[in-house]
Amino acid sequence: ALEAALVDAMGRQTAVLLQMWEIVVQQREALKSGRLPVLQDLMRSLQGISAQARTEAASRDREARRLAAALGCDPRVSALAEALGDEGGARLRGAAEALTQAVKQLRAETQLLSRLVEESLALQQLLLAEYRRLEGSMTGTLPNMDFRG
Repeated sequence: ALEAALVDAMGRQTAVLLQMWEIVVQQREALKSGRLPVLQDLMRSLQGISAQARTEAASRDREARRLAAALGCDPRVSALAEALGDEGGARLRGAAEALTQAVKQLRAETQLLSRLVEESLALQQLLLAEYRRLEGSMTGTLPNMDFRG
């Protein structure tokens, strides 16, 4: 029962991380197409699901500690899987692998989004500097006219 509780907790955490990944992908697409209102909604969604991810991580940690205490080993996947034996260990390793893949997938997409945001900011700064330069050069070429009567 303790092993199943840990595997379930890992599965829930994996599902939440994959939901986060989907939102980050949608954020990247919204940023690329310049849909700011959509991006803002997605940011709010991500904040909500991030809290859920923290809750699921705490639950997984708690279940791992319970199982480790019952088995008399460290609360690490390798130690728990070894103590569980073939069948239980295989289930635990499978859940851990799925969780690890979800973390890697989310991390990679987050890094992609971060680079895209940085590039977007750099482009905005470049454009702003160019517009200011043009504005400065145009004011020097416009004739000074006195419109007072």
